[in-house]
Amino acid sequence: MARKRMVFMSLIGLLALSGSAQAMPGAGCFAGPPPDFGVRGPHPPGPPPHFEALLSLSPEQEKASDEIRQQEQERSRPLLEALHKEHATLKTLVDADRFDEAAVREIAGRIAGLETELTVCRMQSRFRLHELLTDDQRACLKQVAEQGGPPPRPPRREGPPPAPGDH
Repeated sequence: MARKRMVFMSLIGLLALSGSAQAMPGAGCFAGPPPDFGVRGPHPPGPPPHFEALLSLSPEQEKASDEIRQQEQERSRPLLEALHKEHATLKTLVDADRFDEAAVREIAGRIAGLETELTVCRMQSRFRLHELLTDDQRACLKQVAEQGGPPPRPPRREGPPPAPGDH
């Protein structure tokens, strides 16, 4: 019984690491409901905000980018909620008297389907964001990607923010 439980826990760990952890940033897959991201939340969909500065987006491009991100959030929120529920259901199977492979496979299939839909949603948004860029911005983005990504963001300052006028 202990061995089956260990094998089952390993399966859950592998499923969690297979991509759902990326879809559920924060304290982990089972840490409560999915976060409610704002347009500029801790991990907003789409490219990181520093890409906007790197690419020097126009105000019109920034507005369109924000709208695309908001639409992605609206489409992905129910998928993330369903994914969280499926992981919670999968977790309950650990306490069962015996291993139910059929149930695990069924839930794993639903999880895979949800992750597929999230991936499609993200890629649709990335494509739409890419369409907003000028040829020069696309070339800059391609060059940055070939060099391994954008330059690192400046480190966060420790302690409280400086008082106005103290720089």
